[in-house]
Amino acid sequence: MRDRNEVRAGNHHAGHLYRENAWNRGSINHAVLFIRAARRTIAARRFTHQAEKSANAPVITPAPATTNERLRSHFLRVSKVIAHRAIAT
Repeated sequence: MRDRNEVRAGNHHAGHLYRENAWNRGSINHAVLFIRAARRTIAARRFTHQAEKSANAPVITPAPATTNERLRSHFLRVSKVIAHRAIAT
């Protein structure tokens, strides 16, 4: 019979996250929360900085994105989703 950790994990790859003695799980969760908070802070700063700059600047329409830029942004979006799902499980 498989032990409780394997059953809960669903596969042998994720089993280490579900052990009762996973000493670093709290650290991982805190690190994730810290990174998210830091990103929010950076985004807020960037927003206020942009608002200050655009108060006087004329409106400029951005050039259409090239194929490489679209592929890069798509790849980044997909990899973020995969990473967040891996953290959530």
